[in-house]
Amino acid sequence: MESERLRMRPFSQEDFNFYKELVQNELVMQYINGGVSLDEAEARLWFDRQFERYEDERQTGFLLIEKKRG
Repeated sequence: MESERLRMRPFSQEDFNFYKELVQNELVMQYINGGVSLDEAEARLWFDRQFERYEDERQTGFLLIEKKRG
């Protein structure tokens, strides 16, 4: 799915390191998960669950990517 400025896509396995950086960042996590950051094992568990949810069409997570202006 795309707009003029953003592209939205499902997570891929290659996104784990980026995801892990986000969920271990206190500034990011102050707004979600009750302000609690995730350790690597918790991050991996949540991340892997997204792929199960894609398969059975339950709630899913997506990555928003800002398109470059130019």
